[in-house]
Amino acid sequence: MLIKMSDKQVKKRFQWRDREGNWHYPENMSTKHLFFTLRMIWNHSVTDEFQIEPFRRYNFGATYTQQYMAEAVTNICKELSKRNDLTNYYRYCLGLINTWCSTFSLEDHMCIK
Repeated sequence: MLIKMSDKQVKKRFQWRDREGNWHYPENMSTKHLFFTLRMIWNHSVTDEFQIEPFRRYNFGATYTQQYMAEAVTNICKELSKRNDLTNYYRYCLGLINTWCSTFSLEDHMCIK
């Protein structure tokens, strides 16, 4: 039996678009690439006091909407939580992000709204 589905019923899996325009499924990205992508999104999303140094500002194109970035954070965090090769530095930074998220109302500190 064949069931016809509309385009709206088929949800595409999330892919990260890198600065060269290549698309990556998070599960195929290295842990290093995942972590630094998350840190980059974090640093561009919060005010200076919450940024994790070093920080280099990028100009994002139209692909990187607030919704896309929120979806990226969700998918990247989910994938990072499966990894067993996190360095101490990665664990430390992820701990800072988790602490800040649970301690502060980040909506008041977000630059991307």
